[in-house]
Amino acid sequence: MSQRSHLIDSKAWRVVGRIWNRFFKTGSAGRRPGHGRRRATTPNEDRYLVLTAQRDRNMNATILQQHLARLLAPRFQLSLSETGSMV
Repeated sequence: MSQRSHLIDSKAWRVVGRIWNRFFKTGSAGRRPGHGRRRATTPNEDRYLVLTAQRDRNMNATILQQHLARLLAPRFQLSLSETGSMV
């Protein structure tokens, strides 16, 4: 047998059962939106990161992250001071 990882039969049938129940409740077996990890960056920040990486191809992910953090720092501090959370 190959080295692939397979689900245990009981787990596989639970997955099938959940999908089957979802199909009967909603009429669709597709994934529900809104589940999963929240986005860490906005689409505009993503575009900035792509453009910056394309302009300087020697820049690694850590330096890109520092650039974005420096860019966002004034905006983040302003939003904290508006809410009264920052002294």
